[in-house]
Amino acid sequence: MPTSAPAALVAVHARASTTLRRPSGLEDGMPRWVQLLLAAAAGLATFAQGGAARAELPPRPLVPADFRSGGLLLGATPTSADAVARLPAPLLHTDVRIEVDGIVARATVTQHFFNPSPDWLEGTYVFPLPEGAAVDRLRLRIGDRFVDGRIDERAAARQRYDAARDAGARAALIEQERPNIFMSTVANIGPGEDVIVQVGYRETVRFDDGRYTLRVPLVVAPRFVPPAASLRHAGEALAAGLAPAPLAAARIAPPLVQPGRGHASPVTLSASVAAGMPLAEMHSPSHALLISGQGTSARTLSLADDAVPADRDFVLEWRPAAGAAPTAAVLSEERSGFVHALVMVMPPDPRSGAARQPREVVFVIDTSGSMSGQSIAQAQAALALAIDRLGPDDRFNVVRFSDDASTLFPVPVRAHPAARAAAQEWVRALIAQGGTRMDRALELALDGRVDSRRLRQIVFITDGAVGNEDALFGLIVAGLGDSRLFTVGIGSAPNGHFLRKAAQHGGGTHAHVANLAEVAERMGSLLAKIETPVLTDIAIAVDAEAAPETWPKRIPDLYAGEPVVATVRHLPTAGPIVVTGRLAGRPWRVELPPAASPTGGNGSIAALWARAKVDALLDTLPSGADPEHVRRDVIATALAHDLVTRWTSLVAVDVTPARPEGTPIEQSILPTLLPQGWDPAVFFPTRSIERPRWPAPQRADGEPVEAPAALVALANSESGPALRTLPQGATSSFARILAAIASFLLAGILLLSSRKVRT
Repeated sequence: MPTSAPAALVAVHARASTTLRRPSGLEDGMPRWVQLLLAAAAGLATFAQGGAARAELPPRPLVPADFRSGGLLLGATPTSADAVARLPAPLLHTDVRIEVDGIVARATVTQHFFNPSPDWLEGTYVFPLPEGAAVDRLRLRIGDRFVDGRIDERAAARQRYDAARDAGARAALIEQERPNIFMSTVANIGPGEDVIVQVGYRETVRFDDGRYTLRVPLVVAPRFVPPAASLRHAGEALAAGLAPAPLAAARIAPPLVQPGRGHASPVTLSASVAAGMPLAEMHSPSHALLISGQGTSARTLSLADDAVPADRDFVLEWRPAAGAAPTAAVLSEERSGFVHALVMVMPPDPRSGAARQPREVVFVIDTSGSMSGQSIAQAQAALALAIDRLGPDDRFNVVRFSDDASTLFPVPVRAHPAARAAAQEWVRALIAQGGTRMDRALELALDGRVDSRRLRQIVFITDGAVGNEDALFGLIVAGLGDSRLFTVGIGSAPNGHFLRKAAQHGGGTHAHVANLAEVAERMGSLLAKIETPVLTDIAIAVDAEAAPETWPKRIPDLYAGEPVVATVRHLPTAGPIVVTGRLAGRPWRVELPPAASPTGGNGSIAALWARAKVDALLDTLPSGADPEHVRRDVIATALAHDLVTRWTSLVAVDVTPARPEGTPIEQSILPTLLPQGWDPAVFFPTRSIERPRWPAPQRADGEPVEAPAALVALANSESGPALRTLPQGATSSFARILAAIASFLLAGILLLSSRKVRT
């Protein structure tokens, strides 16, 4: 009894017989063996090409759990999200406007979106802000309507938003995913409508080593989040109990636009700076600027280009004229019966003549995949400079980490010339690849020891591309001992939240190195600081009768060129603000007036005080504070000052229904750019997904929409963004080999058959 052919082979033969076109004249004269070989070869080609095609396509439709950052995600929340397809949605542009008054910056980020589709849309987008920003304003314009946001507890705000969305009303919601990553959701965007979202925030300008620095993050770099079960010791418990819920890499890691495949998320930026003192210089190490002066102490500026890609942070720096640098500054305002003050005090520099204490220094270098390209070269140069500065009485070791971690020496060794030379050779040979398992590096570097004979320091060089920050802070607190941890941010878009907070928990300071040209200056300044701490045991006091509340309560040790910065709230009856500490081991004290340089009561200082209080409350979690008590205190502070936090959100609802009842909502996604200097080969497959094209959009009344010509060109351009959806090498090499063999086999069979027929 003959056996039946396998169904798969029958299907392959059927496809071959129906899709293969043979040359004219071969239909009747082809030998049977040639027909069989031809069918088998066609089946082989079909199989191989099918495997490659399957590798190029997403393994399943994108779902809400895949939400990423960097732009507008136009989508709905239907019962079966797996059935929803998404189309690219354009971000027209982002405009950033900043006003700096002394050491306080007020910024408005305006993001313009356009719905080019004929459908009603819900949009979710993720965007970066400075890690210390007090986000307190939301304004939404959809079509011709303006809606202002109000603060509420996160769950209540989400419920209010969901109810408005389901009722067909326009609404917007801003939620904090990390202190420097925010997510905004917009409901019921009509066909062809232009959407404008404005977010306002306040922050303090950093003063360090005689230079003011204002950093505006413009791209959310991909973040690595290890499985919670893989975190050991203190990090394991923290990942389970303290990490933001949900701790999902999908909410903080963006899909990416392949370089050269489109100009996504263009940004315009302008600023006015009233420094309050004569200025010597102002420049940006990240972008070309057009700067005009307004007297000796004020400047206005804009980007030299009309728009720039959102692929790196914007950094602005300025220096006061000689002799004009502040030794102290107090800005204050009254709100709700209290005086809110921002205090900055610059201690003198006692480094000249100070004895240099022997040190044990552990250098940690990030060699994960995100450090590929320019970043690893910057990190190697920074580490080489640090090793060269070691003194003969110092001891040192080097730790590298990616998916795992290892040390150069079994134990720290004396920094004699042979050891330094061996370390330099080892560092030069490092390559960047793999994941970002910082927990393993911290466990090697932090041993919890206390040693009065040596000053133990850890210099951590990384881009900070992680999403499990809380767990890592817990490891730092648990294992620090008497060590001090210093962080060096590498690259064009470092995770400022991790870098600043890790240094704060570690009692140290931090620096940024954006490119190779900055390595000598920035690392030289940092290394000179950490060789001799300047001010320790710092405290800020105000009359107890004035009910003072100062944040942060504990100020880390300070190093040369860094000021004491704190916020204070007190009753108007308070006396002077007293700052004390130990300067090179000797008592130090300075008194400041309780109310100076009033800001006019615009709410900036009160918002910054509240932001500092929230940060300080959250900082107690790695030390074992009751999470529920912390949550209640954070919510109370945020509601009183209209702040977006981990547990509070801004929500804006227009009560007028807009979307016709029963009309569905469709989904789409806009990716972000890869940060400048990152290696594209780490993040992109060899093939990209074909981009769908848009139908002509129509408004709700059925009239066609004339979308901006540039927008339509970008949307349907063959050179538009190619999305990263699969890891490198997702298309099977075996499938490619099969396809090549099949092609050669087909060509040979057709050639031989053609000759036979002609003869």
